[in-house]
Amino acid sequence: MFIHEIRIHPKCSGTYSLETDSAWSGSPPSEFGISASVRSASFRGFPVGGASHPAALLRDQLEEQFGIWASLAERNGQFLENTSMLYWRGEDLVLTAGCLEKDSLDLRYETELLRIEREKLEALAAASLEISCVGWNSEAQCVCDCAESAGFILWTHFIDAGSPIACVSCGQNVPLYRLPESVRYPLWNWASAYRKCDWLNMDCGFGERWASCQMRDADSGLMREGRALASMLESACGIPVWVYLYNDRTVRRFRARCPVCGQELRRSEDFPQFGGIQNAEYVLMAFLCPECRLGTNAPF
Repeated sequence: MFIHEIRIHPKCSGTYSLETDSAWSGSPPSEFGISASVRSASFRGFPVGGASHPAALLRDQLEEQFGIWASLAERNGQFLENTSMLYWRGEDLVLTAGCLEKDSLDLRYETELLRIEREKLEALAAASLEISCVGWNSEAQCVCDCAESAGFILWTHFIDAGSPIACVSCGQNVPLYRLPESVRYPLWNWASAYRKCDWLNMDCGFGERWASCQMRDADSGLMREGRALASMLESACGIPVWVYLYNDRTVRRFRARCPVCGQELRRSEDFPQFGGIQNAEYVLMAFLCPECRLGTNAPF
């Protein structure tokens, strides 16, 4: 995981500080519609001097707009899920977040909606975002660099924070921002729901049976949506997209048949294009149904 710092320095004539309750040194922006003559108010439970109030509102608006932009960037796959933190450092508003690559925040991956929200933030602050990669840690995930992939796998798990798409050729992560824009947000939403189900399953308590059924049953609401998204991605990219079905059953107890069409599952080692997962220590898609584009680590 590469750690990025995104910073903006608002160009206003004064700032608001909860510690010092410092005053706005100039005229308040007209968009607030608040007169500088206001002498008393409250801001999140803190006493606010009259001239300080517009600055407090500006800071609040900046935090809100920054959060909107960051949320969209996460759903675009540019931030790893639940790794971002927004805070003030002096007069700078700073966000730190984990990313798959050093260039995950490159403008070429920006969607139109992200551009609009970024420009709103920059207009509000009268300043531009400054982005830098400040480090990395051992949780860094390898990213697919195949010139051409033989296919994708849709799968994730409860501690995964990256893309739910893996390359079958190399077995590595395929960032959402490299995929067609139409599938990025839906895939992120699906992955987030799947991970929550896996958390319930791994906690072995309330909701475990329901959650495991959602991940294991090809006709569950979760997996129906996943299969539909895989089909959408396959149409958009022109390569096969397989869906992983969770299975905690043993080979000896269950017949190796597809839960959708009933045909016998085939071993992935019979498919040369699955070289990436066959070289892995743990073979995720050991058994496949070529017709239904389903795979699992053990027969059903």
